[in-house]
Amino acid sequence: MVLSLHDTPNVLTEKSAKDWYQSKTTEQSSYTPRKLDFFMNLYEKIKSDAMNLRADSKSFVPNSTQDESVKNLNAFRNTFVHYVPSGSAFNMRDRAKVVLDVILIIEFLAFESNNISFYKEGSREQVAGLCIMAKNEVTALLKHYGA
Repeated sequence: MVLSLHDTPNVLTEKSAKDWYQSKTTEQSSYTPRKLDFFMNLYEKIKSDAMNLRADSKSFVPNSTQDESVKNLNAFRNTFVHYVPSGSAFNMRDRAKVVLDVILIIEFLAFESNNISFYKEGSREQVAGLCIMAKNEVTALLKHYGA
């Protein structure tokens, strides 16, 4: 998400973006540390006009399950980052569906948003190949767990 919103303050928290604009419009010489925006805010931004970085840019339009999948991914991430000892279990089929939805978002951002340029020869194909490989692995998991 950050890569597709690159080169703008769109990736920053609201306060950091204001500081960035102020430093660009005034002769403020002091550097203010900038903070990357929160995951869910970045997700909202890829669905908004913030993606309009070029004339041919496209915003992300989620399918019927992707918003919920991204929320689940964020909650799952938070469980690990803010670890509190507890017992937990999760359904592999449901987790695999989340991963598949996220791979589709990555593919959109990389290949359809028109905000990411691949300069190194073969890098576009390499990313596409990794996405295909990941989708194949997740599809195998879904078959294994009965989805």
